[in-house]
Amino acid sequence: MADMMDVMKISHHKAQKLMQRWSQRKFIPRQCFYYRYQGIFIGIDNTEGECFVERFKDLRTCLDWCHGIFEISEIEEYKRQYRFGDDFIA
Repeated sequence: MADMMDVMKISHHKAQKLMQRWSQRKFIPRQCFYYRYQGIFIGIDNTEGECFVERFKDLRTCLDWCHGIFEISEIEEYKRQYRFGDDFIA
């Protein structure tokens, strides 16, 4: 997961290019990215070279995931402790 300053905001177009490069086994930076598309925040975690992608309803939850505050498997516990409502979109 990324340090607090390492999450880079990118465009939808840039995200598509990153995902395409990753699927072709080409280099993409080992860091976290996020972008907003059609009202949804998408986080991309490539810090370990595995390019995990998750969708969220709000920026704070997206960035918390990118910063390693919680894992997706812990989303219910995260919501109980820090947030209200359904912030994760499966």
